[in-house]
Amino acid sequence: MQPQAERVLLCALFAVAFFATAGLLRPHVQADHETEPADKLEFLDQHAADYNALLVGASGVFRGLDPGAFDPAVQAIEPTFESFNLGARGMLAYESDALLRAAIERIERGGGRVRWVVIEPKNWDPALSADDVLRTRTRTWHDAAQTRTAVLVSLNKLLTGRERYAPAWAGRHIQAFAQRLANYGSARRILRPLLDEQRRPYVTPEALEASDGYVSIEASNAEKAAIRRFKFMAALPAYEAELDEFAESPPEPLVAAELRAHRRQREWLEAKGIQPIYLVPPYGTHGRAGATLHAAGEAPLFADFARPQAYPELYAPEARLDQEHLNAEAAELFSRLAGEAVADLLAAATTYVPESSE
Repeated sequence: MQPQAERVLLCALFAVAFFATAGLLRPHVQADHETEPADKLEFLDQHAADYNALLVGASGVFRGLDPGAFDPAVQAIEPTFESFNLGARGMLAYESDALLRAAIERIERGGGRVRWVVIEPKNWDPALSADDVLRTRTRTWHDAAQTRTAVLVSLNKLLTGRERYAPAWAGRHIQAFAQRLANYGSARRILRPLLDEQRRPYVTPEALEASDGYVSIEASNAEKAAIRRFKFMAALPAYEAELDEFAESPPEPLVAAELRAHRRQREWLEAKGIQPIYLVPPYGTHGRAGATLHAAGEAPLFADFARPQAYPELYAPEARLDQEHLNAEAAELFSRLAGEAVADLLAAATTYVPESSE
């Protein structure tokens, strides 16, 4: 064998051995500290049979939808409806999809069954900063499927002239996927049992059980909530001006790769007999992707609360902690209104059969 060919073979053998070893170690990589997606998955491992519905989305769901106020309204139509808030701070559509699939699989392994999923419909924004790549939470959801989708959306946006930074984003998603394959930065999380170190939760199991996954910002950190409120009121004229502009904004355009990603998620849920329901929280600057999906027939059961003119009580200054978040009192109101909207959607769905009548 030629020396050059021998070097290539040795490099290939090393790569195979390296990634095979990394694959064997990956099941032993524990979640990072203070990460609410991991907190909630671990909780569902112990409570798989307690819930048949999931509420999924970013902070508008996590901080805005309280099952304690949401479920009773839905139970007027479906008495068996019991939801768990699977939301998390700053969650992209990719992470939301990965978390949703993981939660459903864990519930099914535990003997439970999910019947409904209330999803915040978002664009599949592939923007990823260099700092994001270094976050353990980012690497966690970069499996092959999510990385492929992110790269395809990036390239689709580049080819349609939407984003000139798309190649850099695609490269960062590939980098995060490679780091996940190699268990990059995971040594301490693999060795945690040997070090007798416990993972610090962001939300304790007791808090998750008490509120079915919902946690208001005030309950998480009252001091930070007060600071948010102070800054919001100091910039109130800017909020009111931006809100008027947002209220008149058109539906958000989505590229073909984003529509395909959404369709794959919906078809996966429907194949499992799960009814997806799409709900947009009352954000103040974004949330128009859901209207685009609904208009395209991709989000049939759809409730849009990102409409300041339709829900002024949710956009009044006294209801907000900041431009994107409700305070705890307004979150209870939103939860009731959202539950009523979902109940109306289920009642009007021609293919819907209440579980209690089966």
